[in-house]
Amino acid sequence: MAATEYAILVALIVVVSVGTIRTIGEKFLNLYTTIASAVGDTL
Repeated sequence: MAATEYAILVALIVVVSVGTIRTIGEKFLNLYTTIASAVGDTL
């Protein structure tokens, strides 16, 4: 495999990983906000 192909493959993996982590992070943030507001209303 050529060095450029390897570099492109690594870059693609990094982009996909960052996108996935960001999506998961946003879902957790929304979940946390929902739980925090529900607990706040109860207290």
